[in-house]
Amino acid sequence: MLDVLTVDYYQSQIPANQTSLVTRVWAHAALVYLSVVVSGWQPASVDVRYHVNLIIELLTRETSPPALLRTMVWPFCVAGCLAEPAQEAHLRGMVEALQPPSVFGTARKALEIMENVWRNRNAGDAASRDLATCFRSQGDLVLLV
Repeated sequence: MLDVLTVDYYQSQIPANQTSLVTRVWAHAALVYLSVVVSGWQPASVDVRYHVNLIIELLTRETSPPALLRTMVWPFCVAGCLAEPAQEAHLRGMVEALQPPSVFGTARKALEIMENVWRNRNAGDAASRDLATCFRSQGDLVLLV
């Protein structure tokens, strides 16, 4: 369990503008998650598209250094699962740029989950799909933190 001093230490290592960025990305991902829970799997929904696009934009343009993505793997994966096909290569590139691979295992696991969702995008009944199903699709219990 993290104590207050540990949390304070980690927060002091992230500049204030980056803390705001991380909060915004997590908030948008939470809204996407809630949208899927309430309205079902609707990747073409205007609200879902807005939040997914904003998450990807924030992660692309404002995440500095790129290693900060480690603090936002769950939102990255949520956005990636609902991303449009045209965004796939960009999301792959974001993970491939993280070196060394051994340090970024959760980002690589998130990409595996996203790749599985993308492969099965047109298969089966989209009405029964949800993010929990996506996260356990490979049979693993995944904690993306």
